[in-house]
Formats: sequence, C-alpha cells, structure tokens
Amino acid sequence: MSGVLFGRFFERVLSISVERMSIASRGAVSAGCRRTVTTTKQLASRESDLNKIAGIATHNRLTPLDRKMFVLTRVFKSESEIPATLPQTQINRVRDVVRIGSSCFMMVLFLIAVPFYISSGRRSRARGDTEIRRTKEWVAQLRREKLAEEAAARGQKQLASST
Repeated sequence: MSGVLFGRFFERVLSISVERMSIASRGAVSAGCRRTVTTTKQLASRESDLNKIAGIATHNRLTPLDRKMFVLTRVFKSESEIPATLPQTQINRVRDVVRIGSSCFMMVLFLIAVPFYISSGRRSRARGDTEIRRTKEWVAQLRREKLAEEAAARGQKQLASST
C-alpha cells in the first residue's frame, strides 16, 4: 500500500518538476496551472534523463565494504550473488540499515559500560584517590622541580663568581 502511495507521490512530484522546467525554458508563466498525465514508463525515462543531465549515476559499482553490508543485512545470501552494479537507492538503503544498527550497538555498549565506570569511581573515591588530590600533588611536584632548578642555577652562578 505504501509503495503505491509513494509511487503516486513520486509520479506527481516528477511530472510537476519536469513541467516547471519546460515552462521555465519557454518562459510561459501563465501555463503553470497545467498538469500532464504521464505513464510510469515515461516517468522512468524522464527520471533517467534528469539523472543524466544532473550527472547522477542510476547504477553504481559496489565497493567491497558495500558487498559485505549487503550480506550482513541479508539482502543477498552470499557475495557471489551480488551483481556488479546496483541502484544507488538500494545501496543507500543498506548503508542506512547498517548505520542504524551500528549506532544501536554503540548505545547498548555504552549502557553496559556506564555501571563499570560508576563503580570504578566509587572505589577510587573510597581509597581517597580524587582528581583534586592528584592535581595538588602534581602542582607541588612541579614547584619542587622548579625550586631545585633555580637553586642549581644560583649555585652555578656563585661558583662562577668565586673563581
């Protein structure tokens, strides 16, 4: 049912856009109300003509990753069954399915990992190992190193001035 509705919608949109293109090329503004009834075959030829004009490839070669995605989504049973070229819409549909699946997988992994991070933070807090304490220790260490360098530089100046 949705395929029929989508087909009718697509047919109407395509016929209107082609008609507007022809009206614009003729310069007739008043003829914008006319609509033409077209068959599916005419639409297919118009679509391919528009795609050729726009430089859109109707069939594309598949990359090895695309072939694996087609097998992963079970559109084809094996890579040997996949033809050399497929319509771009079918390739995009499979890429969308894989993209949605991978994002759902990442969300599930995130939800599994969160409790481990929470428990790890609670254990380090119980030990007294906090970010603030580590930062204070680091700053104190940097100050000690700087003071040691300054003392060494003063000692070398005193040695140089005494000789």
